[in-house]
Amino acid sequence: MEKTFDMIALSILWLICCIPLVTVGASTTALYYAVNKSWKQDNGYIASAFFHGFRMSFKPALGLWILIGAMTFVFQLIMGIISA
Repeated sequence: MEKTFDMIALSILWLICCIPLVTVGASTTALYYAVNKSWKQDNGYIASAFFHGFRMSFKPALGLWILIGAMTFVFQLIMGIISA
């Protein structure tokens, strides 16, 4: 039952941190990090593991997310979905 509540808490943390769309990649990476740490090491500190993973992956995920966003914008311009 404890693991279930931990996963619900992690899902809520992920949702809150994804509200600014720029941080979706870092939030997803932090969620993966915290879930793996929780299941493998049976560590009870879910929130601290989530925010540690978020801080570790923020810069690389932000760079990748900006690249994906730019590529998506260019693709939509080429396809004529949006107009500049």
